[in-house]
Amino acid sequence: MGKTLPRRTHLRPRQRVYTKRRTLIVTAGVFASIALSVFIYIQFTQYEYAEGSNSQNETMVLIQPEKETLKPIVERSLVDRYPVTLASFTSAINPITIDLNWMCAAEKDNAYFILERSNSGGNFKEIGTIKSTGSLQKCSKYVYTDTKPGTGILIYRLSQVSHDGNRSFIAIEKTVKNDKNKYKSLYVENIEPKNFSKFLNISYFTQNDGGVAVEIFNKKGEKIFKAYTQAKRGYNTCRFINGELLTENEYSLRISNINGAYVQYLRRDV
Repeated sequence: MGKTLPRRTHLRPRQRVYTKRRTLIVTAGVFASIALSVFIYIQFTQYEYAEGSNSQNETMVLIQPEKETLKPIVERSLVDRYPVTLASFTSAINPITIDLNWMCAAEKDNAYFILERSNSGGNFKEIGTIKSTGSLQKCSKYVYTDTKPGTGILIYRLSQVSHDGNRSFIAIEKTVKNDKNKYKSLYVENIEPKNFSKFLNISYFTQNDGGVAVEIFNKKGEKIFKAYTQAKRGYNTCRFINGELLTENEYSLRISNINGAYVQYLRRDV
């Protein structure tokens, strides 16, 4: 008999050989998977592609949908479209005059402002001009005092004039003025609430900065309260909070400063 060969107890692992063709197929599959992932992402997120510039380096850039590109307009973009970005336009009534205040967030190529006034619904009449600061970097504040406003319904119109002569209207302010206190340096404008119980809001006008004394008397003339407050020229408001002292329905309120005194009669609405 022939000689028996020893039985193999294990097989030698087969060595995998990567060919150039196989490498290309694997690489193409990876890129195809990436492309498919990007396609699915774009479809589900509603992004879209848009062409870049027409230059030789033209590329494809990813942009957001139109609804997501709508952002709040910033000050600079407003200035690029309009000469003036107006922040506010208000009026302050004094006994004789009216102060007009306006603030601009930014200005560009603005030469000056024109103020006009209409009395009781009449035609507008120019009352003054203010030169522009032309500031692009910070807010600009302007004040104009109308020394002869008249009475009744007053409408003020603000417009701007560019360096090239173009004019545009930018704001309107309406107010009502009467002459009942025009010669008084200190007076009470309003007291509320009428049915007072726990507190009183006292609105008053003074022509000077400084201390103001506030006193309350009962109908017998007895002083039940006195306090001091600091006021600035113009309209001010102070609050009386000692409501437990107001046990009756009739009182007198007196305010005073270095210019004089003003007395206002109070009656509780019950």
